[in-house]
Amino acid sequence: EGFVRELISKVQTMRKDAGFEVTDHIALGISGNEKIAALAETYGELLKNTLLADAIHGESAENSGDFVKEWNLNGEMVTLSVKRVVQQ
Repeated sequence: EGFVRELISKVQTMRKDAGFEVTDHIALGISGNEKIAALAETYGELLKNTLLADAIHGESAENSGDFVKEWNLNGEMVTLSVKRVVQQ
């Protein structure tokens, strides 16, 4: 649970740093750490609802429009990416 709260905190910081609006939906990428990726899969619905994440994928995408950052989550290094999802 501590990892999940910390992950949510880091993603919220990234949303702010990327200049996203509070209501913007995102795609979240997680790479470089199987433990964090497994937690994200287990708590996927909670993360999606809390972060307005339309998708969570197992790799960070360094494509155009993605905001990528490496984090230390309670001693576990992980690379996260967030990308704004355009709502139809």
